[in-house]
Amino acid sequence: MSSETTIRILLVEDNPGDVRLLQESLGEGDGAGFELEVVGRLSAGLERLAKGGIDLVLLDLGLSDCRGLETLVRARAAASHLPLIVLTTLDDEAVAVQAVQRGAQDYLVKGQIESRLLTRAIRYAIERKRAEETLQALYRASLHIQEPLGLRERLDRLLQTARDILHLDRLVILLSDPEGRWLKAVASLGTEEPLESIRVPIGPEGGGLAKAYLTKGAIFWDGSGPVPEDLRLRPPYDQIASLRSKAFANVPLVVQGRAIGVLGVDSKRSRRPLHPQMHHLLQLFAAQAALAIEHGRLYEERRMAAIQLEATVEARTRELQAANMQLEEAIRQVQAASRHKSAFLANMSHELRTPLNAILGFSELLAQQTYGPVTEKQARYVANIHSSGEHLLALINDLLDLSKVEAGKLELHPQSFHLREALEAALHVLRPQAEAKQQALMLDVADELSAITADPLRVRQALYNLLSNAVKFTPAGGSITVTAKRVHSSQLTVDRPRTSNRELSTVDREPAGEFVEIAVADTGIGIKPEDLSRLFQPFTQLEQTLTKQTQGTGLGLALTRHLVELHGGTIWADSAGEGRGSTFTIWLPLTSPAS
Repeated sequence: MSSETTIRILLVEDNPGDVRLLQESLGEGDGAGFELEVVGRLSAGLERLAKGGIDLVLLDLGLSDCRGLETLVRARAAASHLPLIVLTTLDDEAVAVQAVQRGAQDYLVKGQIESRLLTRAIRYAIERKRAEETLQALYRASLHIQEPLGLRERLDRLLQTARDILHLDRLVILLSDPEGRWLKAVASLGTEEPLESIRVPIGPEGGGLAKAYLTKGAIFWDGSGPVPEDLRLRPPYDQIASLRSKAFANVPLVVQGRAIGVLGVDSKRSRRPLHPQMHHLLQLFAAQAALAIEHGRLYEERRMAAIQLEATVEARTRELQAANMQLEEAIRQVQAASRHKSAFLANMSHELRTPLNAILGFSELLAQQTYGPVTEKQARYVANIHSSGEHLLALINDLLDLSKVEAGKLELHPQSFHLREALEAALHVLRPQAEAKQQALMLDVADELSAITADPLRVRQALYNLLSNAVKFTPAGGSITVTAKRVHSSQLTVDRPRTSNRELSTVDREPAGEFVEIAVADTGIGIKPEDLSRLFQPFTQLEQTLTKQTQGTGLGLALTRHLVELHGGTIWADSAGEGRGSTFTIWLPLTSPAS
């Protein structure tokens, strides 16, 4: 509140007669100081609330610039921290009840307002708002189960808050036992007996306490006349002084629709806490007590689980340490084997190149008939020797390059060159093979594509591998189309979403920036969807009829993938299915990272 002696009230009301009635009622109060400010429109009220210095709002729900619950919604949005009482006519009482359910502290019916009622409603609204804020603070604290307060301390704090706000004399929290036979006290305030002696059976003998638990409905008795039979404690439990009272309230503690106990309260000095307007607050306290108990139970379960987990983790840690030692040793062995394999391949490749170069050189001399004429049959044999030697040399070169890549020793030498010239050169080399199979070779390079910066030797090697595969796996009479254009990395996901009939070579990273896209599309044998994921693995050939009729080791695409990725690019394959052709697409940065 803004002052210890003055309650500053903002009245939002556009009826002069109602304003005068409220001013007169406040002037006849019980001696407390009230300072009333009046505005006639909601917009003016919102402006005044924004300035601060108000303790409570009296709000008419039928203003000229806003009517009904929308008035409350806008007022609460402007001052959610203030208690708010709505003013209504008899016709609007149903709306007023809805307003209370949506956060108003109370409502007053115009024409029935008198000084005592108004003063009590104002004080009650302020106390109720303060209680709600206290409960919210306690609830936030209860969410931290690591807080050092135990369950008993939390419940004691809650009961103390309830007694201070509601001016109660005695409060007790009883919980049901696991068998569902008894309600036993776990916390109390203002009681005479020891805590462990306060208990009642869950049955007719338990009176209102047991009934509230069984029905999960709050019971409020104002003390007017004898206590009804079904709410009265039966002997010998009627002798428990802490549970005997003419006026009392029994509110069930409910968690997720399940009753776990009861909050019992009474007051010997005054019936005020049991006034119907206080019922809501008691239910709030009961809900908070139920949450505190549930969180305490969860905390204990988690504590025990943590102890068990700690023991399990300790045992598993020892097992993992032993397993890690074994794994590290296995990794060392694999790394050593990989180094030996790369060294072996490199040595063997060099060793094989020497005799192969001699075979190729002498077969060329024989084919050129440098040292004398050869017969037609001999010339044919010499040509077979030379072509087989070239094939073997290409295989050895691929093995050597792949071993260098895996060992991290293959270096790029970027420089600027024209991509069109590289594509034309690759097509020129393969054109005789394509013409022998009556295949059409087509090239389409975008006009805006000029020079790129990359390793020209390795780019030509990658292009040759793709074109060679296209010629090899396209039947006679088919066609092969090569396209090249400039693209941006955003097009990889916008224009080319990943689908089931595509396999990217680098799925763990996305390219970024400006790229050149080179696509080799053929009308060949196509690729089954289940085979796409195997394309770029070394020493892999797909089991199809035509692949069995062609030579190869499956190194070409694997090496091409590595060469593209060394440039910071990516490669993927598309195919509509077996017998429906395929397209291999390369993305290369316009400027290689290696440069």
